[in-house]
Amino acid sequence: MTGRYRGSEPLEFRVAGDDGERKRKFTFAFKPGRKRHPFVPRLWAMRKIAVLTEALRDLGADSALGGLTGDNIDRNDPRVKELVDEIVRLSTEYGILTEY
Repeated sequence: MTGRYRGSEPLEFRVAGDDGERKRKFTFAFKPGRKRHPFVPRLWAMRKIAVLTEALRDLGADSALGGLTGDNIDRNDPRVKELVDEIVRLSTEYGILTEY
């Protein structure tokens, strides 16, 4: 799991689920302001871009040709513009090369 938290208060993160044999629960405490792993924000952005790109594929973008190609994509759809704008913003901010 990846995520992004903005704030200065301590954070507690809980994950619960079933591993097939029994129910499991994990709790993690995070202290604010630690920068031990500077790669995490870029990793988060890469995964977010992948999710946004997949959403574009669901709207009809052609993954084989890249970008907004394909006969099924409506380039005037406001959802398409919003997704592309966010991909471009994240790729610019975090220095990640995308097809957009």
